[in-house]
Amino acid sequence: MGPAQVGQMLGAFATSLLFAVVWLIICRVIPPLRKRLGVSYGVAIALALVPPIVTVGGPNLLNIVGALLCVGLLVWQYRRAKKKMLASASQVADPEPRS
Repeated sequence: MGPAQVGQMLGAFATSLLFAVVWLIICRVIPPLRKRLGVSYGVAIALALVPPIVTVGGPNLLNIVGALLCVGLLVWQYRRAKKKMLASASQVADPEPRS
């Protein structure tokens, strides 16, 4: 894999990530979307898959690999955000620490 291919894959990754991050920033501003992580991240994943499909030359392997790397990052971030939300919800429900 040469430098041109790596650059193309990183470009596809960055473009996919840009679409997803813009949506997730919008979700941070709107309270109902902030509470529904599954919907927010599901739309972000769908948006991350759009750029490699809608290209001038059509989809190719490097664009799809870049988008799939972005999807993997979004799934990891979703799981992390979900654990964080559950931990803060349990902390609000039981404010006193147990010994």
